[in-house]
Amino acid sequence: MKDYNAAVFDATAAEYDRVQRDNLGCFGGDLSFFAEYKIALARKLVRDEPKSILEFGCGVGRNLPFLQKYFPDSTILGCDVSSASLTLAAEVAPEAGLAGIAEPGDLLLTYAGCRPDLITAVCVLHHIPEKTRADWLAALYAVLQPGGTLLLFEHNPHNPLTRRMFNTCPFDAGAKMLSLGAGRELLRCAGFVDLSGRYTLFFPWRGNVWRRLEKALGRLPMGGQYFLKAGKRKAD
Repeated sequence: MKDYNAAVFDATAAEYDRVQRDNLGCFGGDLSFFAEYKIALARKLVRDEPKSILEFGCGVGRNLPFLQKYFPDSTILGCDVSSASLTLAAEVAPEAGLAGIAEPGDLLLTYAGCRPDLITAVCVLHHIPEKTRADWLAALYAVLQPGGTLLLFEHNPHNPLTRRMFNTCPFDAGAKMLSLGAGRELLRCAGFVDLSGRYTLFFPWRGNVWRRLEKALGRLPMGGQYFLKAGKRKAD
């Protein structure tokens, strides 16, 4: 049961960056900005450097080099349903431990012996059908180290520009965005605690001034994306 269509990503992995760049239009000149933006934010949100980090749905590996940059002492792991994407990810991050998965049970089998302290899921959940999102999140909770953290990044359906780009992106055909509130409820039902989040990516430009302003605007539901930070009980 390959929920978030592996066949689509296998067939288009080599063209993934080009299609994304075309879809972003004038904002797509530097795709690395969007990857580094989220990982730099992740570093600020996580107080202590984790021993190991799992990027759930790592795709072609765009985020992996930045995880290595911002978490240099962490073991970086990645998993995805698309074998073609993983092949490309191995080229950009050869030191990362990559694994193929097809269903929630694969997470339990693959990471039962090396539970990550931090899991990132960057714009992955909207690709998963609503009926199985809870199963995937329950599996992520199960493999996360007790006391560990999950960082979920998703597109904001309330932002009209984000919605327009989402509706015209070939990779998102059939996908369904979820609101910050809906994401929070899914995480709560999966057992996660200490939930927090805010809207991000108000300004798609580099610079500390923009980032400080975004933090001040974080409660407004108009950012291009949002993040949710969630924890696992230490006793679990």
